Amino acid sequence: MGKSNIIMLICIIFLALVIYAFAGFGILSNNNILFKDSMEQKDWLTAYRALTFQSPAIEGRPCLGLQSAPLSIIVVVDFKSDFSKQFYNEKMPEIMQQYIKSGQARLYHKYYITKEELIGKKGRFIYASASRCYNEFAFNNTIEFNQALFNTQESNIGILAEEFNIPKEEFLKCLSESNFQALSKDMLETEKFDIQSPSIYLGVNGGDNTMLIGNPSIELIQKRMRMKQIKVGI
Repeated sequence: MGKSNIIMLICIIFLALVIYAFAGFGILSNNNILFKDSMEQKDWLTAYRALTFQSPAIEGRPCLGLQSAPLSIIVVVDFKSDFSKQFYNEKMPEIMQQYIKSGQARLYHKYYITKEELIGKKGRFIYASASRCYNEFAFNNTIEFNQALFNTQESNIGILAEEFNIPKEEFLKCLSESNFQALSKDMLETEKFDIQSPSIYLGVNGGDNTMLIGNPSIELIQKRMRMKQIKVGI
């Protein structure tokens, strides 16, 4: 086989690989709703993570703790789950005290929401919106507010505004208009990656996450967090 024929064969093989890669990418992206949504929003980092799922998307959402904290904790909350309620009530105060208030980590909330609830603006979507709306007005008692949400009927959520000293009329307006793109991403992640709640992601600056599912002991959380602390020199 002549040199020119070899070069032509290599070019054909290369072209075939490129076509195959683009075809595969097209099929993958069409089936990945979170990727398509992120591309439309020009959220490139979330789009990349949607293809690789390195960690849950946290861009553009509020956090508790120092923005400069080297460690990150992401908690997935299901306001309709007794198991999630138990985890939140038992573990979150200790996590706040040991890692967030000490300045070691920042805490992000994500929410377990189904597609039906997002479209119908009901159920978990209402509770997640209430949690996000609270952070539009205050942060100091986020854990306590979410604990109260677990114990409040959907029709009575507005009462919590008075209990936590935030403007009720504005809170209810935020709740009725609820237009948080982050909640749509949470639903898409729930659907695409079968994210479970309760679950907690312990990481370094939003990445390098270790996931714990269910209601892990505080000792296990401390053990996994110690590994992250060592990585950043704490």
